[in-house]
Amino acid sequence: MRIAIALGLLLLAGCAQPTVQEAIIEGTSMEPLLIDGERTCVDLHAYDNTTPERDDLVMYDFPGGALVKRVAAVPDDAWTVENDALLINGEPATNSEGKTYRVIEREKKMLANYAQYNPLPAEHYILLSENPMAGKDSRSYGLANEEDIKGKVVPCG
Repeated sequence: MRIAIALGLLLLAGCAQPTVQEAIIEGTSMEPLLIDGERTCVDLHAYDNTTPERDDLVMYDFPGGALVKRVAAVPDDAWTVENDALLINGEPATNSEGKTYRVIEREKKMLANYAQYNPLPAEHYILLSENPMAGKDSRSYGLANEEDIKGKVVPCG
């Protein structure tokens, strides 16, 4: 089933292993790590006995579809917005290329709704697009609940 609601959405189809699903990346929100049209896989049981870690790439269910995002903050991490930058444990949140995540006014209002969740409580995460200027992530949708993280992105094969 193809879903085209936001950048970074997935097309899911079965892989040979029953615990892994193939995913085709749609959009530019996860570039440069994952490129539009790239085939990857999601291990649906990766977190059966453990929890997501910072910098894991995860498949996350949100109303309307599934997104691939990077875990930027985990339970007990402190976070805030200062000078239009998202800070995690006092440091600017950055992607794999060192680019800082900026927070626009609309996103500040969304994150303000979660100010009481600081530090992050158990089972809550901040998920971010790899491309700070593309896609929607926790800056737009708010905190991610662990139950909505459906698996870990892993290489296929």
